Amino acid sequence: MKLAVSFDMDSENIARDFDGTLFFKMYDIDEGEIICSEIMSTMGKFGAENLSEMLILLKADALLCGEISEESETALDDEGISFYSGFDGNADDVVQGFISGIYHFE
Repeated sequence: MKLAVSFDMDSENIARDFDGTLFFKMYDIDEGEIICSEIMSTMGKFGAENLSEMLILLKADALLCGEISEESETALDDEGISFYSGFDGNADDVVQGFISGIYHFE
């Protein structure tokens, strides 16, 4: 699975606002383990359409983020990218918790 996280380079935390994120941290996950990760710039592109297109190009299967607009939710749904919002804290720690199953979603 290829997991994208809206990323704040300064704090190494999940970026608060998906629609204004400057970076994604991309994780390759296999059998419940992080295989590798890479930080990718959004190249100054913002907004639902631009960021969802970028996630398609990065071949993301899912997104973890802080806040997300309804417009972005719709754009990601349209592209078949799963998303999970409401996260904060260190990106690596959150991803480890996510793949370990400590978060529950309805």
